[in-house]
Amino acid sequence: MIIYIDVHKRYISTRTGDEYRTVLYFEGKKCWQFLSLGYLFKEYNKKEKHFILNYGDKIAVMDFNGNILIPPIYKKLVFLENYVIATDCNNCQGLLERSNPQNILINFEYSTIKWYYSSYLMKGGGYLTLIKNKFQGVYSLKEERLILPICYPTDIELLLDTLGENLIGFHKPILGNGFMDIEGNVIFTFTGHFVHGFKGGLACISTRDKWQKIDTLGKVVEEGEIERDDTIYETDSEEVYYTEEDTWDAMTDGMYGDYPGDVDYELLGF
Repeated sequence: MIIYIDVHKRYISTRTGDEYRTVLYFEGKKCWQFLSLGYLFKEYNKKEKHFILNYGDKIAVMDFNGNILIPPIYKKLVFLENYVIATDCNNCQGLLERSNPQNILINFEYSTIKWYYSSYLMKGGGYLTLIKNKFQGVYSLKEERLILPICYPTDIELLLDTLGENLIGFHKPILGNGFMDIEGNVIFTFTGHFVHGFKGGLACISTRDKWQKIDTLGKVVEEGEIERDDTIYETDSEEVYYTEEDTWDAMTDGMYGDYPGDVDYELLGF
């Protein structure tokens, strides 16, 4: 038997002939133990308190007590707080409940599931972008349902921070910025930047030095100048005057004389 030990890792590998076995340390049991045949260590996460194991071309998850949390039926797993994005053998992705992986929240029918992170949106539980057949939609983790159907082309960027009153902002190269309805129809486009989405029938955008409030047809109903506070660039620091001592350099000036300041060279042994 050949034993491979890496002191920086939490496992020991052994080989007997062509057979490889892995020994893991289980904190809950306070002991080292062989994994079942076929399982190989991939990585561990101390924060999440689980091991990621390979079983053929599949991935399994085991806790620090040696219990299998997710059996080896998926090719890839991505952990997102209370959820797991899993990829099946057909390369389709779905969503599992973290505390109960047998509970499938989103069926395995999407080519890609992406977590849309925003500190503002995370207050509402967060969102996922679901992609299927070159179209995308939006799933709310808080409501556990699609809030935007799979009808938006993937060549546009949906700006979820602007979602409101059945309209969402989007950006598309060349076309620019605009708003679409919940059926994927472009309502209007504009030149400028988003400030916020629709609230009370109005959205706010900015164009150069102006802010504008627009209605659901893109018509400007109110606008004003953007006030800039230039005082943030001002400082109260006083002018600094440098003395001969301040500008004396040991590597250059020191070649041509002593430091002009008050230094007791005899005390220093010079």
